[in-house]
Amino acid sequence: MLQLLKDYNEVLPNEISKKPLFSEVLVCHIDESPIFNLDDSDDHDVILNSIEQIAQNYNYPFIGLRIDDIYSPDYTSSGAYNKVLELNAKISQQETSTKKKLHLLLDGVSKLTAKEDLVWHLKQCLLINTARKNRCTKLLLGDCSTRLSIKIISFTSKGRGFSLPLDISGLNPWFGDVAIVRPMKDTLSKEIGIYNKFQGFETTIIKSLTTMMPPKASIDRLTEEFVVKLERDFPSTVSTISRTAAKLTPSELIDSDNHCVICLMLVKSLNDITSLHFYFPFFF
Repeated sequence: MLQLLKDYNEVLPNEISKKPLFSEVLVCHIDESPIFNLDDSDDHDVILNSIEQIAQNYNYPFIGLRIDDIYSPDYTSSGAYNKVLELNAKISQQETSTKKKLHLLLDGVSKLTAKEDLVWHLKQCLLINTARKNRCTKLLLGDCSTRLSIKIISFTSKGRGFSLPLDISGLNPWFGDVAIVRPMKDTLSKEIGIYNKFQGFETTIIKSLTTMMPPKASIDRLTEEFVVKLERDFPSTVSTISRTAAKLTPSELIDSDNHCVICLMLVKSLNDITSLHFYFPFFF
């Protein structure tokens, strides 16, 4: 995505004598290794340093964050969000270690599926607040068509159909000052792999909660196994899922003034009491 962005923002404008699309580009990566390492070792810095080196090849400023930075006052200015982060973990007010707080929070979530969702919501909160701090108007995510197809099925299985049009859209303006853009939403993961191989790009392996886990470890992991295997025998699987879901439109019941405390997505109108957007029981 960085290479394509550089070509589109710098090379093409020079060839056709037009201004770049973006006046400034910042690269942000959130390191998830504190989830697996409770000690204070510096092993997790290896990943951040590796990603930073890749970003420097494109002369873009780099912002390296860790997942436990969610407990920093810079990212949890909302009092409601702070309460959610401490509710299930029963974190002591005197606890100062952000890693310890993060582990207590995740330990309070029994299901791996719920842990995956919670980690993603924490990352999304960090990304959006980082974009706002740096006065960025657009947040570009690297979700490809294969990843979005997996999300479509897994989100539907978890009862998140209401927010599905917002979660998978190529342009999500519902956060107000920061619009989420997915420029690679029409690209297959296999196409990305072939492109990276032919270009000789440096790669970094990033561990997740379900790395080396069996397919039935979580809903997302099971869906990934299902979609990838089906795509192998029926190459139109991913494109069919993506095109079908692209026809979805946000509900008219959306209340644009209120957001879910955890996932930050829009909720249903309070006038429709029977269809409120309750997501908390999924975690606790």
